[in-house]
Amino acid sequence: VIRPLAYCTERDIEKYSTTVEFPIIPCNLCGSQENLQRQNIKMMLQDWNKRFPGRIESMFRAMQNVTPSH
Repeated sequence: VIRPLAYCTERDIEKYSTTVEFPIIPCNLCGSQENLQRQNIKMMLQDWNKRFPGRIESMFRAMQNVTPSH
């Protein structure tokens, strides 16, 4: 899975979209599905960032330059 914005913060994406005046397109999909963990994970990462500064960056660095062993 390629997620080109995975390394961008939500704040940076919001600022960029405002700068380039992207149109706001309503989407009910993310909030309408049951059992989504998106908000839980977002809050967990924010908590980690407060308690353990640098942890998120460390996790992303760990996903780079992976050498498969199998």
